[in-house]
Amino acid sequence: MRTFLYMAWKYAKVMQEVDLAAYNFPWHLANPATPQPSGDGAHKHDAKDFSPLAIFGTMVDNPEMDSVTETGLPRRIGDNIKSLYALQLDYDNGMSIDQFIAEHQDLQYSLYTSYSHGTKEGDRFRVVIPLAKELPCELLESRKVRDNLCFNFPSVDECCFHRGHWQLLPLVNPEVREKYRWHRNKGKPWDFDLDMYRDWAEKEETERVQRMQAAFAKRDANTSERIR
Repeated sequence: MRTFLYMAWKYAKVMQEVDLAAYNFPWHLANPATPQPSGDGAHKHDAKDFSPLAIFGTMVDNPEMDSVTETGLPRRIGDNIKSLYALQLDYDNGMSIDQFIAEHQDLQYSLYTSYSHGTKEGDRFRVVIPLAKELPCELLESRKVRDNLCFNFPSVDECCFHRGHWQLLPLVNPEVREKYRWHRNKGKPWDFDLDMYRDWAEKEETERVQRMQAAFAKRDANTSERIR
């Protein structure tokens, strides 16, 4: 059974695993939710703030006790997310939908327009791309890995590749529902060099530790000099 990580709304403090087949993502893709704003005046809330978000990935096997709430559910923090089995790309007027489709004909993906599409300039959409193998989330802490992902998907919002970055599930603004677009492509999952990513992350961590050690040594030397 494949599950995805689910967060009920923008300010939820917990996440849970949901059966992907039971949720029926293809159906939601073709039939997006149409939430309505709530409240009025200064207390009016944007509908998308109360809509569900997801990460197509896995949860760590045993979250630390301080990472679990009183409900028994893990907190929605990056450390509780173990790996990704699909990328979630976010485009905000950086590339058109037709351009993305034309440039990725061999790729497997599901594309759907964002809540803001049709209310602002340009195409605004999200793309869920299955991976040929799971991507451990700790590798996303590498600057070089994130840069490589951005290189492979130009014009994407770089925040997509930060650990624990949630994306709204298919959702449409009721005022511009007729402008909603979605597309599924039956190509191949996206593949990447996992060993190369691991090497980059390991090298960056080694360099980080060396910089810290050099900084501590310099601090200690300055302290000794002042004491004399």
